[in-house]
Amino acid sequence: AERLLFQVRNEPQIQNFMIHDVATVSPVDTFATVAAILDAHGYAQLPVVDGSTIIGLLTTNMVARWVSGMVTAGKESQLAD
Repeated sequence: AERLLFQVRNEPQIQNFMIHDVATVSPVDTFATVAAILDAHGYAQLPVVDGSTIIGLLTTNMVARWVSGMVTAGKESQLAD
């Protein structure tokens, strides 16, 4: 019980866990650019920004679904573009 009380009273702040200097993408970036950034940084998500405003979040799951849709539609050749 004392350990739990200690943890609640000394709960760590989010700043101790967050990533600083996060890479971002813009709405006009290509999937190739996004994939390179995700791979280079080991991220699973990237904020999409327009200027200094966050307008969305792109995830590796979204990228995988897009690639899967292209393959299912027989458009694999367009993935290299």
